Amino acid sequence: MKYFCLYSNCIIVIGESGSVLCDLQNECYYSVPNNLADLLSFNRGTPINLNKSSQLGKIANEYFEMLVKNNLGFYTKKPHSYPSLSLDWKNPYGLDYFIYELNPLTIVSFSKIIKEINSIGCSTIEIRISEDLQLIAVEDLLKSFKQSRVRSIYLIIENGQGASIQQIQALLKGNSRVIKIFVFQCNTDLVENDSYQQIKDILLLSKEKITEFETKRMNQNSFVHNMAAFCEAQEYNIGLNRKLTVDGFGNFKNHPKHKLILGSMFEHSLNDIIRNEDLTLLWKVNNNRIEYCRNCQFRFFCFSEVELIKTEDGKIYKSHYPCGVSK
Repeated sequence: MKYFCLYSNCIIVIGESGSVLCDLQNECYYSVPNNLADLLSFNRGTPINLNKSSQLGKIANEYFEMLVKNNLGFYTKKPHSYPSLSLDWKNPYGLDYFIYELNPLTIVSFSKIIKEINSIGCSTIEIRISEDLQLIAVEDLLKSFKQSRVRSIYLIIENGQGASIQQIQALLKGNSRVIKIFVFQCNTDLVENDSYQQIKDILLLSKEKITEFETKRMNQNSFVHNMAAFCEAQEYNIGLNRKLTVDGFGNFKNHPKHKLILGSMFEHSLNDIIRNEDLTLLWKVNNNRIEYCRNCQFRFFCFSEVELIKTEDGKIYKSHYPCGVSK
């Protein structure tokens, strides 16, 4: 008997109103009707013995040809010779993304936190520089990362009205880990400066306030189609997992806009916080456990940083809904 198989990197996700075929290798997806998704999800291969004169048979065979043409599937007589892709996910870092709101209050503990970060391991750090802090003070702090395990640094200048291109260039000097600088409430003079052209690839300028930008981002669901995120989403919340913040008051939170305070940097160590069940349980609430999201075909690559709410009956919701992604 002849069978149709999807390539192992092409995975069906069935939703209530529709389904998607995720091509993890090429980082894209295709919308497919639920009846075809059910057919393709049948064991490892789909028998090609449908009645071609039936409506379902005609549609299915047209889809099979389309999938073969787009290198998403193939025909075979031995479907069990092609095992499914492992979706196990592992990360060597204790944290994946750490946000530090830097101001005159929190700057005093910056070196201590960075030492703890180096011990725990963190791939990416976002440093938000308040308008009450001189950029020259940040230059010295960036030297703390020269022997660090941190791979990437994002700098956020909350108020760029007094910033010059020369000051921004000074933050980049000798700091190859700085891969992007966001400047909010910026001056149009920055763009008109000739030196801007030298760093425009890593400099993002905005006239908005950071609060306006963040509110938009929080209410906008983003899709992440890569293999690592898809595997992580099987067990974890990809928008919240292994993410931590120190806000402008020294409070630990999962995200700067969240209300839940997990502790204080003046009273708790970073090690204490990442073992806090209030945090680790949030990390493990993937979209399969969130009301409405659990029935969405995009649930395994939808990235959302929205705070979660647990009701008395044990159900979990996003604090902002509907998201506008799934109808």
